[in-house]
Amino acid sequence: MKSFLLLALLGLIGCAPVAEQITTAPITPEPDEAPLSDLLSDLDTLIVDPLEAEQTPADLENIVQALTPLEIKVDLPALETSPLPEPPKDFWDRLRNDFELARLPEGYAVDKQWRSLQKNNPALLSDFLSRGQLWLNHIASEIDRRGIPAELTLLPYVESGFRLTARSHRGAAGPWQIMPGTAQFLGLSRTRTCDQRLDVLASTDAALNYLEYLAGEFNGDWFLAIAAYNSGPGRVANAIKANKKAGKPTDFWSLRLPRETRQYVPRLLALSEIVRDPERFDITLPAVPMVPVFDQLSLEAAVDLQLLADWSDTSVDDLRTLNPCLRRFHTPVDGSVVAVPVGTSERILAELADLPRSEWAQMREYTVKSGDTLGGIALRFDMTVAELKELNKLKSNLIRINQVLAVTSGNAQDIPEGGNLHSVRAGESLSVIAQRYGVSVRSLREANDLGRYLQIGEQLVIPGR
Repeated sequence: MKSFLLLALLGLIGCAPVAEQITTAPITPEPDEAPLSDLLSDLDTLIVDPLEAEQTPADLENIVQALTPLEIKVDLPALETSPLPEPPKDFWDRLRNDFELARLPEGYAVDKQWRSLQKNNPALLSDFLSRGQLWLNHIASEIDRRGIPAELTLLPYVESGFRLTARSHRGAAGPWQIMPGTAQFLGLSRTRTCDQRLDVLASTDAALNYLEYLAGEFNGDWFLAIAAYNSGPGRVANAIKANKKAGKPTDFWSLRLPRETRQYVPRLLALSEIVRDPERFDITLPAVPMVPVFDQLSLEAAVDLQLLADWSDTSVDDLRTLNPCLRRFHTPVDGSVVAVPVGTSERILAELADLPRSEWAQMREYTVKSGDTLGGIALRFDMTVAELKELNKLKSNLIRINQVLAVTSGNAQDIPEGGNLHSVRAGESLSVIAQRYGVSVRSLREANDLGRYLQIGEQLVIPGR
């Protein structure tokens, strides 16, 4: 009878149709599975013969039907549970929860460091409120992915006040203030089209790569790595060597370093303290989205910014805000990764797929030379003055030497390197043609047998310049 009872019990537990007939308390075994006899404390201990348990489904159904439904009572030991951590309230809460660097020593007053920050960058407060909001979530997420200190998210504030196009007198540029030589070492390109030190996506990746490299050079000491980011690894290494020779400690706080570097690490830590407790410093931290606000779009060739703007329902100015490295009117010729408004990358790729690559970039650049006029430049590139002014957002006809203008390239005629022919068009005069090719009216007259008037279609020889 006991064997039948056990088989019935197994049928009740293992078969879904029968489970509807019984009331069960949830059974949660201990990490090491407890014996059945321990779990079913209200029942007699049952010894199961494995051979007896081998029943066909029909046998089990007949047995179950012959039994009255049972109520199984289970006494479980009380489990020790720890409360689940509360989800972060906002971006700053998430960031401060991930802080891991040691805090400022007692001798470094946060208030003093904050005043020092403000003295060296009076606009830091406004920068803190208005800059970085588009980028902080991306930077923090990349830092979290790498498993390095979250405080590094704030380093662009110490470096540049998060001014994306900031340049120092020593040649450092961008939010991470990367020097030209360091940029070359990190693989960042600097061309007329784009200086990647100003590109937040590229420069962040490069800066974090460099910081990780420096941390490895200094045996995982992040204070030394951050100091080396500011003053160079050679200077920090020499300071360590000098302290070792003198029998002194070699931690950051004990090293003899330049004054700027000695303040650099405390400023970052002071900024971290401000993020921990903004009310203490009477600061309202800016609202930072915790989700991506832009897509990263990989382009294989140059694309006009105006096309990207049209396909993403935005403006060229907005694209420049998302891509401060772009200096010209199209993306880099050799390809690039650009930021576009979130949710628009698929449409852009579809539009590019439907457009011949030769038409991806219709804009070209023209550098104003001595003697150029807006009318002459417009004529040369088969544009109207109004079109040229609108494209370059010019408020007047005044232009300056070496000014770079965007012009259409579809019907452009290049300035000849030597002598060449020009076909006179309606409305052209000798002075206009001379300005267009950068030659004098006198030289045009001398090179051509001219009558009193120019004829439409007449071929003029353009003398070599």
